[in-house]
Amino acid sequence: MSALRSKLYASLILALAPASAFSFDLFADLLVWKASEQPSLLWASSLGSTLGNIEVFEGKNLTFDWDTGFRVGGGHVFECDCWDVQLYYTWFRSHGSKTIPKKDEIIFTQFFAGFLKEDLAESAKIKLSLKYNMFDGQLGRNFCLTECFSLRPHIGLKGGWIDQAICTEWENVILLPFSQFTSTEDLTNDFWGIGPSAGVDSKWELGRCFSIFGDFEMALLWGTWKNTDVYKNTRSEVTNVKMKDSHLGSLMMGAYVGLGWETDICAWTHFTARLGYEAQIWFSQFRIPTFQQLRVHGDLTLQGGTLNLSFEF
Repeated sequence: MSALRSKLYASLILALAPASAFSFDLFADLLVWKASEQPSLLWASSLGSTLGNIEVFEGKNLTFDWDTGFRVGGGHVFECDCWDVQLYYTWFRSHGSKTIPKKDEIIFTQFFAGFLKEDLAESAKIKLSLKYNMFDGQLGRNFCLTECFSLRPHIGLKGGWIDQAICTEWENVILLPFSQFTSTEDLTNDFWGIGPSAGVDSKWELGRCFSIFGDFEMALLWGTWKNTDVYKNTRSEVTNVKMKDSHLGSLMMGAYVGLGWETDICAWTHFTARLGYEAQIWFSQFRIPTFQQLRVHGDLTLQGGTLNLSFEF
């Protein structure tokens, strides 16, 4: 009985033991991500004629480029029961562009303001920009479940803004024979929100300073969407679609998994490098109205490689 009691005490001490003896940490992440919002970014359609009497209707999609960003932050482990707090900021920018050259087809916009004008073009251009700024605060605690496996459940607060701008140009808009002009249509999809977050970080040590990690997070933000849609042409005609701000909840889920390596630089400094795949999905983030006069509900996905470097003191 005494041996069993000793094993139970040892297991309890192991489970409550802190995963690190250091009090402060600083970290920086390099993000190489690609954003996607398909199929919401159907921005134009074309009607052409090929093979005699066969008409071809084609939707024009837009994709983001691969872009870089960063995340920086730090934290502190409290002596009282080894709870820790982490604060960090994530910055990411992405762009996309596409051109529909002039050929034997008629092009029309999928956005609502341009649809109201019923203008048809022979060529078009689009540029899309994404600005992602997010602040996080976490309160968590490490639990060593075995000698090689540990978990860090955490709760926190997430808040920030995700702004998107769409700029389109329509060339050789067909009005009457021998009467052509150009037009532009500019749209914004700006979001800001704040709400609680929760998740769990896991780590499995492989030996020789290597480990496998998996961090998972979910957040529910109370957010506001502000949308604008303005169509202008060189005939001094303007169509401005007025839309009330949307006040809705925004659900976000994220994961970061990969391989880590760590070592003591000296007696008071511990270094960790982690490289892996990270993904975030923001549900119903893209809410621009289309020609059906209904807001689309496109999910925004951010995914790619993340390199994390951290120092503990």
